[in-house]
Amino acid sequence: MKLKPREIKIAIAVGVLAAIFVTDRLVLAALRNKQGLVMSQISAMEKEFRSRKGIVLRKDKIDSEFLAYKKYILDPEKFTERDLLVKFLKEVEVSAQESGLSIVNLTPQNEVEQDKETKHKKYLLELRAESSFQQLISFLSRIQRSKLLVHLERLSITAKDEQSSALRIETTVSMNVP
Repeated sequence: MKLKPREIKIAIAVGVLAAIFVTDRLVLAALRNKQGLVMSQISAMEKEFRSRKGIVLRKDKIDSEFLAYKKYILDPEKFTERDLLVKFLKEVEVSAQESGLSIVNLTPQNEVEQDKETKHKKYLLELRAESSFQQLISFLSRIQRSKLLVHLERLSITAKDEQSSALRIETTVSMNVP
């Protein structure tokens, strides 16, 4: 059986279409599946990268904030316990004097408290002083702006006597050292 040239062309076209179809189903479909898997893995990695990038940015921000506040932190390895107490006493005394407080008594507590969870040490001072209201506000402001981690644990304010505007102040000041 001899095929006419037109039938040969149709047979070749059908053969080429069958080859393309088989190639598409066997080879290209496997490649598309593999490409889809690779694309989903890339998407997952991009998502993880974005979340880690956020963590790195937050870490950088925390590091820069730490450096900004590092000057306020006393390193207990650089100072003896006595040096830390002297520095604390001087800070409170200078703040009181610059504010105009008349210090009646400034005594450190002998025991140093240590927080079990954070391992921070807490030094305490008992301060008794006399001042005007403006001097007290100035003292509180100076304590708040202190370079040390200082705050008031307790504050008691009473009138010195009924005729004057002087105040009697009793307070416990603490300093935390990491």
